[in-house]
Amino acid sequence: MNNSSRLLYNRIPILVSVSTLFNQHMLLELIVSTITSEHQKILTKEYAK
Repeated sequence: MNNSSRLLYNRIPILVSVSTLFNQHMLLELIVSTITSEHQKILTKEYAK
């Protein structure tokens, strides 16, 4: 019982770091897609001239 709970506590930081990395990746994807869509709008305006 004690050994398994210790294993669980050892895994918590790994899970936290993985979820943090995942969240950062999602944020990066969001930023990239926002920039891309804004850039696409600018290009469309340029072509429209």
